[in-house]
Amino acid sequence: MRAFRSLVALCWGAALIAAPIGGSAPALAGRLVTPEESNTKLESAPLSADPVNPVQQGWSSFGEPHYGYRLDYPSAWTRGTPQAYGVSLTPPSDRASALTSVFILNLPFPTTPASGKPAGKAAAKPQPVSGEKAVTMLADRYLSELKAQAPGSKVLRDKPFRWDVGTGVIMGRQIVTEFMRDGLPLQQWAVFLPSPFAPVLHLWQYTATSVEFPQTLDEAEGILNSLKPVAGK
Repeated sequence: MRAFRSLVALCWGAALIAAPIGGSAPALAGRLVTPEESNTKLESAPLSADPVNPVQQGWSSFGEPHYGYRLDYPSAWTRGTPQAYGVSLTPPSDRASALTSVFILNLPFPTTPASGKPAGKAAAKPQPVSGEKAVTMLADRYLSELKAQAPGSKVLRDKPFRWDVGTGVIMGRQIVTEFMRDGLPLQQWAVFLPSPFAPVLHLWQYTATSVEFPQTLDEAEGILNSLKPVAGK
């Protein structure tokens, strides 16, 4: 099966620029609101459930500070590293086919064009867009690539995602799609989450055939609900 060189199917080896978390004083990258404010203004938006914390029986934890996130996952699942600062999680072969997977990867925020060079001064460097803008741009790019590479694809859901980070709620976006790949009907749940610590977006994806998608959905959602941002060192 050939790889989509895009945001659509990272589980097939897409070539993307990975981004670490860390360095100098971090700037607030996401749109952070208090839980009370978000509940008032965004009652219709889905809210991720409480994280699996402490780790429930039969689950393991993963977390490296320079990855910018931590998560829990079923201990029976296989954890891999598809690229720097990324994690792949796959269920046992007796539970699902090799196409079933959860991926988490870091994407740098898009940047704004550099402004004109003032007289006698060095040209300004491109600056990353805001977290809210990054979510919109990268999610829209995902949809554009899906439409181009999988004609006939369907968007089953496209809604805000309220990411509870403890001190507040960061607004992300979730998209559920259905498309054909090499004759197989696939479903993919993609969630775009801007880090509150750096200009980096955590892209979480759950992919499976349409038949198998519901079979490991609860475990995939448990992984998503456990995903929390971590300040780099």
